[in-house]
Amino acid sequence: MKEFTFKYNTGKGGVYFLAVFFGVPFGIFLPSFILMEYVPWVLWVSIPLGIGIIAYCVRKFIKEINSTDTIQVDDLGFTSNDYGRISYRDIQSIPPYGALQAPPPSMRIKLHNGKKLVWIFNPQSPKSQEDIAIFTEFREALLDHLKRQTQTAIAETQEQAVKPENVTAPPADVIEQLEKHKKDRNFIYCSIKSDSAGAD
Repeated sequence: MKEFTFKYNTGKGGVYFLAVFFGVPFGIFLPSFILMEYVPWVLWVSIPLGIGIIAYCVRKFIKEINSTDTIQVDDLGFTSNDYGRISYRDIQSIPPYGALQAPPPSMRIKLHNGKKLVWIFNPQSPKSQEDIAIFTEFREALLDHLKRQTQTAIAETQEQAVKPENVTAPPADVIEQLEKHKKDRNFIYCSIKSDSAGAD
């Protein structure tokens, strides 16, 4: 069993960022100033409330962009501290990110139950390089296990005459998506590193 620990961005920090700069000023402070004429004491409530919400959102924002996940990979699936137990056959797809959505090697996994697993990285940050390297190792291990489980399921199907719909292996297109993710993202990531190296 292999274990991987890395820091990443959950992609959920934007909600708290917007709450601090737009939600609290326009949702709490602005209405309070308007109501001062009718309710003189409203600021005594709205200001502490607004400051409390801002402090909470800032703390949550920092937590979301600096999350730490530990993943253990085995023959049947992997266990994530943040996402729980995931079986390989639970994986529906590994859709790629668009160019403007998240930088490589960020990755997301969609499960059959509709849940999404998201790991986002910033390859331009020197502090992220070690975490990116560890996550890349996890991705390699995941791909290797998906291939092996598929091969085992195919062999069992041939030997025991199991119907294709009863095979518990992940869909073939999941492996293809992960292969493409590995190829495309590694290429882009290496290009970024080469540019920064040339600038030195």
